[in-house]
Amino acid sequence: LGGFVATLAGSLDGRYDAHVLLLCGGDLYGILSRGQKDAAKTMERLRASGLSEDELRRQLHSIEPLRIAQRLPADRTWLYAARFDRVVPLEHAELLADRIGLPAERFIRLPCNHYSGIYYLPGILIKMRDILIPVGSPEEGEEAEETKTCP
Repeated sequence: LGGFVATLAGSLDGRYDAHVLLLCGGDLYGILSRGQKDAAKTMERLRASGLSEDELRRQLHSIEPLRIAQRLPADRTWLYAARFDRVVPLEHAELLADRIGLPAERFIRLPCNHYSGIYYLPGILIKMRDILIPVGSPEEGEEAEETKTCP
């Protein structure tokens, strides 16, 4: 749930230089209702807790990223989604990207699913480093070396 927490934290606290969101989206109730694997297991546990559907919707609404995601600065936010994600289906990442107002080049759709996305993590980490420490700028007194970034 890190991407959801990062979305909420970044939306509430304007002091972050950049926001890189991974495999998350908006409409938590929809994700948990329609998502598979981890999402489905989470919904099963929530329903088993005895919460009514109305109470479940109310509680999820209180932490819904779409309520405040428009506060993220679109010029300093990147969203990585998985095209074949069945945990957080792509349409939910699209909802989040739309709410933020992300330009197309900052909404990256990876050709993977929720779990095979791990393959792209090294490239994403390099991109994150490049966002925070631009290539060619000194890093703690040393020259940062030039590297390739994730597509």
